[in-house]
Amino acid sequence: MLNISRSTYTYYETGKSEPGQEKLRKICNILNTDYNTLLGYADDKSGRLVAAEDGDSTHAVSELTAREEQIILAYRSMNSEEKEFIGKQITKIVSGN
Repeated sequence: MLNISRSTYTYYETGKSEPGQEKLRKICNILNTDYNTLLGYADDKSGRLVAAEDGDSTHAVSELTAREEQIILAYRSMNSEEKEFIGKQITKIVSGN
């Protein structure tokens, strides 16, 4: 249904790679669910989204804009070196260095 190879599917399952935004959209449609549920987030009683694994409020996020969601999905599709580079750039920008 996703038109991907078995090895790509295996990489998704084992965490070696993650599907891009278009594949995530297809997976959501196939499973009849939304991004937040698929990615392991749930609403807490205040309406904030929290990580479903631990429910820790330090991981809470308010409603994401479409652009924020795109950025997060793009980040998740990167390899570890790209993620590290982007993380350093964000730290530089936020800290003003």
